[in-house]
Amino acid sequence: MIQIEEETMLNQKTFTNLSASELVNMALARNEGVLAANQALSVTTGARTGRSPKDRFIVKDSVTANVVDWNTINQAFAPEKFTALWQRAEDYLNQKDCVFISYLKVGAEEKYALPVKVITELAWHNLFTQTLFIRTEPAIAADQLNQWKILCVPGFKTDPARDGVNSDAAVILNFSERCILICGTYYAGEMKKAMFSVLNFLLPDHDVLPMHCSANVGNDGKTALFFGLSGTGKTTLSADPTRALIGDDEHGWSNEGVFNFEGGCYAKCIDLSKEREPMIWDAIRYGSIMENVVLDSKTKQPDYADGSLTQNTRAVYPREYISPRVDSNKAGQPNAVIFLTCDLYGVLPPVARLTREQAAYYFLSGYTALVGSTEVGQGTGIKQTFSTCFGAPFFPRPAAEYADLLMKRLDYSGAQVYLVNTGWTGGAYGEGGKRFSIPTTRAIVDAATSGHLNKVAYEKVPGFHFEIPTSISGVDSQLLNPIKTWADPAAYEKYAKLLMENFIENFKKFNVSDAVRNAGPVISTL
Repeated sequence: MIQIEEETMLNQKTFTNLSASELVNMALARNEGVLAANQALSVTTGARTGRSPKDRFIVKDSVTANVVDWNTINQAFAPEKFTALWQRAEDYLNQKDCVFISYLKVGAEEKYALPVKVITELAWHNLFTQTLFIRTEPAIAADQLNQWKILCVPGFKTDPARDGVNSDAAVILNFSERCILICGTYYAGEMKKAMFSVLNFLLPDHDVLPMHCSANVGNDGKTALFFGLSGTGKTTLSADPTRALIGDDEHGWSNEGVFNFEGGCYAKCIDLSKEREPMIWDAIRYGSIMENVVLDSKTKQPDYADGSLTQNTRAVYPREYISPRVDSNKAGQPNAVIFLTCDLYGVLPPVARLTREQAAYYFLSGYTALVGSTEVGQGTGIKQTFSTCFGAPFFPRPAAEYADLLMKRLDYSGAQVYLVNTGWTGGAYGEGGKRFSIPTTRAIVDAATSGHLNKVAYEKVPGFHFEIPTSISGVDSQLLNPIKTWADPAAYEKYAKLLMENFIENFKKFNVSDAVRNAGPVISTL
């Protein structure tokens, strides 16, 4: 079993379960960051300002060999190479003057929760996990039976020729040893998404659907789920002052209900506005961390409009900084499931009601636009993507397993699924289209979560064959049917056909039932 010694090394101090303020002070004293004017700890992550998908691996052994969907996302890594690399990383850390350790957990539902021992080279990385994972009082004891370990050493650079990796950084998951090794990258989101991937591998065996989604609860006690990739509005729309937040990004859905994997939130900051997103704005304060947000050199005020370091600027803050919230960090069965998509072609409606099979089709498709991508190397432009299960980089098993679980949960709960377009309308991106406003999308989401959309009339969209409402209180009816928003119907048909072709081509890779495959768009009926 891979271990790391926790005893004080020669000339080294081990800091275990420090408080947030102690970690902030340590980070400042070690010049890891500065305090911004809003009192959040502000840090930069160097060349890697997002995840490095080409540097992520899973150890291939008896536990994973026949379960993982091995591909360019889930890259295989040899067990003996992992052991050697872990030892080198440990030797590197033992030469440092400090090491930071916290005992945390992921999963708010106790029977599915995993204890996690986080070992970091940097104080702010330890604060990140304390903020984002779940802290317990008293702290979880060391060396529990099912405990996972994260060893994060950004200053240790890997060698592709020696280590069998692709660059000077690596993120490697080892399910047999319950270890995660992160080298060569300062981007803290790698720790978050590594544990998400762990739960995505383990929970289906317990009949739990792991989800890349946010969740909240209304005053009526009804739960809503918001699936979507970065930039589609998942965090913004779930941070609703009229509804209590469960979590902003990662959840499990069982027969008992929905539970958060995390104890904090990780929001995009680019173009953050106090007027449009007051709850997130107010949550960025002392105890929070801002990644790659540009500060005024004199006043230290954050400039959220400045994307010169990256479009993927981020803030992590405790769930306790959001009000209202669900204190238990979990809730009952959802009544509304919302798939957020950012359509750059401007042909998808602002909301469509999906059948069970359509839900599986669009869940597997995961269509959206990359807006301020969370991955390195994607640039600043906007382009389409299909990300399976609305989070392809984080799901180790074959996609159909997660789709089957989704349909099972829909059958059990009776939840209604809606496809909500937060992207463009009236034209394509860059060609006369306009993006739906946040107030318009909020009104649509309110209608879905309140049950109002169960009481209105519907019509079908040719080609796509999903149903759209003919009216929604507080929303211009002209916006509801995308065909009516285009000045040139021929241009609409051109882009609609293009998008349908893209859906059909992307879906060829899935092995699903005819009922699910046939729930997608049909070009001949456009």
